[in-house]
Amino acid sequence: MKANTAKANNTITIDDGLETFNLVFKGRDEAVPISFNPNDTDIMIRIKKSQENIANALKEIPEGEDAETLQKINEVIYNEIDYVFGNKISDKVFKHCSPIATNDKGETFVERFLNAVAPHIRNRIEAAQKASEARISKHTAKYEK
Repeated sequence: MKANTAKANNTITIDDGLETFNLVFKGRDEAVPISFNPNDTDIMIRIKKSQENIANALKEIPEGEDAETLQKINEVIYNEIDYVFGNKISDKVFKHCSPIATNDKGETFVERFLNAVAPHIRNRIEAAQKASEARISKHTAKYEK
């Protein structure tokens, strides 16, 4: 979204911590960039909520899987993934594979994607929390004597 600067006298720019990572598709020798804020602690909350919403959508798949229903389920999943990561990445994540395609273990592609990124996000959140605690401790140590 482009800002309306016609009447703006000042501009404030803030870094929201957005980082870009490469999503590598095994067997395709291709990496696509996806961006999200791995330090956003609410991302884990959004992942949990989205997993529930996706599971509910998957329950809607009827016997015989008609194309219209599959498209609706895909749209729910695309929207949930974009919601989790705070920007449109679903078109890149599901570029080569339907989010509900299963592997030989019965896991959907969207499950495998979330399971792959969740540990990385958890690690980044933990690192950010430690850095924040260290910074706070530095400033409050003089008052703890």
